[in-house]
Amino acid sequence: MANAPLTQTTGRRKEAVARAVLRAGSGKIVVNGKPIEAYFTTATQRMVVTEALRVTSRETSYDITANIYGGGV
Repeated sequence: MANAPLTQTTGRRKEAVARAVLRAGSGKIVVNGKPIEAYFTTATQRMVVTEALRVTSRETSYDITANIYGGGV
């Protein structure tokens, strides 16, 4: 279980559903199969997404995979 998820979670609001998996890793973030830079095109959006990792100095400690359905960016 070297690559077992540290945590998995689901969030819902109205019609939108987001599922995220957090694993120990190197800081790679993938959203809907795309790197974070391709999915969130502005620096502000990326800053909001990675804020919790930056505040705790864990940006390069975890890999995050997220699948988002419905809603907007």
